[in-house]
Amino acid sequence: MEKNMVRFYNDQAFAPFIMLFEMTNELSLNELKELRGQLNEKMNDHPYTKELDEIIANKEFRVGIEAPEFSIKGMDGEDIELKNFIGKYILLDFWASWCGPCRNEMPNVVKLYKECKGKNLEIIGISLDQKPEPWKKAVKDLKMTWPQACDFQVWYGPVARRYNLTVVPYTVLINPEGKIEALNLRGEELITTIKTLLKNNKKK
Repeated sequence: MEKNMVRFYNDQAFAPFIMLFEMTNELSLNELKELRGQLNEKMNDHPYTKELDEIIANKEFRVGIEAPEFSIKGMDGEDIELKNFIGKYILLDFWASWCGPCRNEMPNVVKLYKECKGKNLEIIGISLDQKPEPWKKAVKDLKMTWPQACDFQVWYGPVARRYNLTVVPYTVLINPEGKIEALNLRGEELITTIKTLLKNNKKK
């Protein structure tokens, strides 16, 4: 019934609205994509359709896909853009100063950075803080000397949404070709996996 309504009203805001609020959790990814394709192209720029497209993209987020491009303000005021790091392994480390598990995990990231600095690896810390003061203090206290960024939008910033972020700490490892290599590596697994990849990549 709802699918037929979407098809019938495919040139009106009602169609993406009902898909967004009634169907995203009920339909499979393929069903959502098929029904999205039924919307009239004049609806492509509607806010409901854009949010629907973002949800579909998030559902597709997995190892092997091309990492979503982003630009976010760094601690030094300069923009950090993913495209400028492609060609190396890139570890996106999502964290927050208010997150206890993030603080507990950070020594592993510090160890990784010290042992792999200059070995074809870049780490970018992306914080979900709301205010600059606790963020900057935590960066200093936790000895995070790699590039840091924050848009102060917590879970609702464009980077968090593009990377389907629902929890911190969370890591995304991107390979030199710009594709997602691994998700949510932690602890010793984080260090050993990246060291192995760097070693194997060096042999090529």
